[in-house]
Amino acid sequence: MKRIGITLVLLLNVVFVPNAMAETVKFTCGPSGQTYSVTMPAAEASAGTTCVGALTLDNSVKSIADRAFYRAPITSLIIGNSVTTVGDFAFFATKITSVAIGTAVTTIGLGAFSGTKLTTVRLPNSVTTLGVRAFADSPLTSVTNGISLTSISDVAFMGTKLTSFTVANTVKTIGASSFRNTPLSTITIGNSVTSIGLNAFKNSKLISVTLPNSVTSIGEGAFSEVTTLTTISIPDELKSLGANAFAKATALTKIEYCGKIVGFPVTPICPPARQAIIDAAKAAADLKAKADADAKAAADLKAKAEADAKAAAEKAAADKAFADAKAEAERILAAVKAASEKKTTITCSKGTLIKKVTALNPVCPTGYKKK
Repeated sequence: MKRIGITLVLLLNVVFVPNAMAETVKFTCGPSGQTYSVTMPAAEASAGTTCVGALTLDNSVKSIADRAFYRAPITSLIIGNSVTTVGDFAFFATKITSVAIGTAVTTIGLGAFSGTKLTTVRLPNSVTTLGVRAFADSPLTSVTNGISLTSISDVAFMGTKLTSFTVANTVKTIGASSFRNTPLSTITIGNSVTSIGLNAFKNSKLISVTLPNSVTSIGEGAFSEVTTLTTISIPDELKSLGANAFAKATALTKIEYCGKIVGFPVTPICPPARQAIIDAAKAAADLKAKADADAKAAADLKAKAEADAKAAAEKAAADKAFADAKAEAERILAAVKAASEKKTTITCSKGTLIKKVTALNPVCPTGYKKK
């Protein structure tokens, strides 16, 4: 009983000891006592929807919760270098016109800055993930990409005021409707992009587009309703062209393309320079194929010669073995024959008379005895 009592006391102590580390710290974010909360030890900022004016997040903040400052009337924002994550809709429809994003941020969530008053944004090199609608429906005119971003997410910049954009060389995909309904007239696409999503540039103001050789897929409606688009250069290794990719692109008169895909609204032309490269590559490939075929023929001939030489050597060895065996057999036969034909001499006697008899099988004459 005493042992059981001690055990119960220990269990009660473990279960009911309060977590002294868990706490919520409030920080002022407005002239009338408005605050936002930071929950420790996670250091997550939240409950800041009443914040007003300029906001500089405390250096203790490591992450910003979903909807943390949703529709708050803040006008500018500084996110410190301790923050790694900006949650979904964290600053949705706020009044911010400027933002400084800290150098540790890796993830910007769904709609995080959608519907704000931002006109420029610089994404730090740390950002790898950009959520759907991250900056949609804001008056953005300038975006500077970091060097770690791997995709432009769906609807990321739809409805913004961007007129030019450079897709970083680290980006592999341009998502659906990512630049839809923008005045985008100039775009530079990095050489790692492999796919352009559904309606990616629909109803933009692009004039001339050059797709890098890395692009293998153009999604449905990707350049539809781009009535300003006159020229596009498409890589010859394109594998997939979505339906209506250029629907209602009424000004499109020139498509540079030397590949095999069909279904373009105007007949593609293959520029002489690209055709020359293709012809040179084909000639080189044919030359290599011939060289490979010649090398194979030479190897086959060498293999046949070696096989013939081996067969001849084996035959010669077999003939020699046969000749040696035959010679040995003949020698033995000769020896046997010689042995069988060898005459011997015996001495025969009859009284005092002695007589030698030589023959193959000598026998003493009648009346004589072999001595």
